[in-house]
Amino acid sequence: MSLPKKELVEAWRRTWLRIVDPEGHAWAIHGADQGHTEGGFPLDHPVHVLTSWNPASTQIPDSENQDRHLQLISEVTTKNLSIWEGTGVAGNGEWAESGVALIGLPLEEVIEWAKRWQQDAIWEWHPNGLAVVECLTGQRHEWGWIRTALPSRPPFEDPEGIFSDHE
Repeated sequence: MSLPKKELVEAWRRTWLRIVDPEGHAWAIHGADQGHTEGGFPLDHPVHVLTSWNPASTQIPDSENQDRHLQLISEVTTKNLSIWEGTGVAGNGEWAESGVALIGLPLEEVIEWAKRWQQDAIWEWHPNGLAVVECLTGQRHEWGWIRTALPSRPPFEDPEGIFSDHE
């Protein structure tokens, strides 16, 4: 079941991202008022977050989502891209979707990749904003961001228990 557009955009606005690099540096990226950034942008290129979960906004069993996630990681690996975690977490903690954070790829390439995985949108985090970019229309929904440190750990481990209630 899809949310009406206004409610969907508001749900995106309340979502936060967990980004973990291959060395285990972990950050929470929270949306903020447009134009506000806090915590410093640590990279030279935008970060695009792509998931393979719930294709076409259709909720599927967690086991299928996990299989799709492993396939996505395999695809990223075959492209010789480094594996960064990029997990989207609802502001109220009621859902989360594992994904990958892609560094240094053009937005258009990431959108094409997302379309192949039947995704409606991707995340883009850059020095001046945090955006959801719709895959079919290219429409951007942009906010500011706040970056805070999380405990260091390898990508895709779940010490915060984000997925413990969803498996």
